[in-house]
Amino acid sequence: MSGYYNVDAYNSSGELLTKNTKMTVEGSSIYMVRNGMCSAFPKSVIVIRDAKTGEQLSSESPYQCR
Repeated sequence: MSGYYNVDAYNSSGELLTKNTKMTVEGSSIYMVRNGMCSAFPKSVIVIRDAKTGEQLSSESPYQCR
């Protein structure tokens, strides 16, 4: 896992929960941030996008928090 990624959390209605926060992470740090967002926003959907292209990281996103 390499590169920079933007990570956002959405509720079940598709509303952005991280409006006031911009999370840009490097490489495998996406897992730490994703887990932290799941703790802060249980049952949310985490979307991880490439910071340069805006494309979703298909192998890891979307991720459904439990």
